[in-house]
Amino acid sequence: MNNRNYRFVKTGEETVRKIRSLIIPVVMFLALCAVAPHAFAQELYQPPTTVELEEFRQDLDQMIEKTYQYRETLRQNKFTRETLEKQSKTNSAPALAQIRQQLREMNYEDLAVLHKAFTTHFPEWREVPQALGKIANKIRKTSGKTSGIGETNAPNAITPDNCQDAFNAAPSFTDYAAVSAAAIAADGLQNVIPPPFNAAATAVYIAAAEGALVAETLNNIYDRCSGDQALGNLQTSVDNLQNSQTDIINTVNAGTTTIVNNDNTNKDTVLSSLTTNTTTINNAITNAKTDIVNNDNTNKTAIISNAATNTTTITSAVSNAQTSINNTSNANAAALNTAITSSTNSIVANDNANKTAIINNANANTTTLNTAIVNAQAGIVNNANANATALQDALLRSQIEADLATESNGVKVAWYMTPTANGGKLDLVQQIVTLTLANIQAAGGSIGNAQSFLTKANQDKAAGNFKSAYDNYRRAYKAAAN
Repeated sequence: MNNRNYRFVKTGEETVRKIRSLIIPVVMFLALCAVAPHAFAQELYQPPTTVELEEFRQDLDQMIEKTYQYRETLRQNKFTRETLEKQSKTNSAPALAQIRQQLREMNYEDLAVLHKAFTTHFPEWREVPQALGKIANKIRKTSGKTSGIGETNAPNAITPDNCQDAFNAAPSFTDYAAVSAAAIAADGLQNVIPPPFNAAATAVYIAAAEGALVAETLNNIYDRCSGDQALGNLQTSVDNLQNSQTDIINTVNAGTTTIVNNDNTNKDTVLSSLTTNTTTINNAITNAKTDIVNNDNTNKTAIISNAATNTTTITSAVSNAQTSINNTSNANAAALNTAITSSTNSIVANDNANKTAIINNANANTTTLNTAIVNAQAGIVNNANANATALQDALLRSQIEADLATESNGVKVAWYMTPTANGGKLDLVQQIVTLTLANIQAAGGSIGNAQSFLTKANQDKAAGNFKSAYDNYRRAYKAAAN
């Protein structure tokens, strides 16, 4: 290693050690802050029943037993045993049998004192074995695997000169903080409980303090051995991050191209369909207009022809009457005048009747034509609106089904998953998925476990969890379609 790299590595080691030297006091301070508020919990403390006291007795007995088992695990390792034996307080812990005997013989009054102290000053006491076990499991090895409580441990799992063992066994600072917090809480607890009933708290304190000592020692060894490996791991992480970034960018680009191509295809199909339907509607309007004009022209011709015929008939009748009058003797002039007057009146009345009939017929034909035109126009407009609505519904349904068919972790269309009451299309999504499952089953197909996803989606939708509901509608659709 050249001087430049050596200085860089040493600087990195010193920086890590400085950071860790700051982290440990902060963690210890936070642990103390977590313990201190429990003093105020005494005001909320509720005296337990005898049943609850018996449960507390059993839980505390089991906790201390497991704690001592892990404590013994720590001492089975030569290195940790020598480390612990240098601390005089680790040899003053009461015997496990003595503590358990004391717990069994305590009356309910004394047990209530113990219960109040643990409940108000150290409510996390049940978690001590788990925190201590994480430290113990790190320093024992049996055929390369972590053994359970009571199994044979291989001594000398760690030696100060073996960096690899230090890497394998060094507990995390989270483990160290957990046992340190437990030791602080138990230390305060043994000062709250009057002797001789504080033996249980003393046992927990000593065991947790031993675990914290082992964790601190192992982490110090780990710090001395970190060096190049820490820097190498950092560089590997950076390389992996860059590779992952490249993969993500490539995936996003490929997905974007697919979506754009599919959208362009759908756009061309919709535009072609709209053009075809527009042509059909225009042709229908043109044909209807031609039929209306032709029918009106036919009626006009019939009306004119009927009027001409009536005129000819009247003219002939007048001419015949005039000829008859001229050929008749003037002897009966009065009779002739009467006949002429009568004929005139008859002719006028007939003409008026014909005029009224013609006008009424023309009015009726006009009304019929207007009604036909209005009905044809309404039919054309309704048909055009229906076609436009059907096209919009088909387009929206195809786009929703395309989104439902995408991967569950893909980006969702917000309009589709938003509840209908809030301007979204979640009700339509529910209809599409429900109808899809029913259609596949009606056709004799299998929908797999799609029904369970549909049921969960409907429950989420009813509960207002619309994002989760849309995810389950996606799963139901894809399960039925596969």
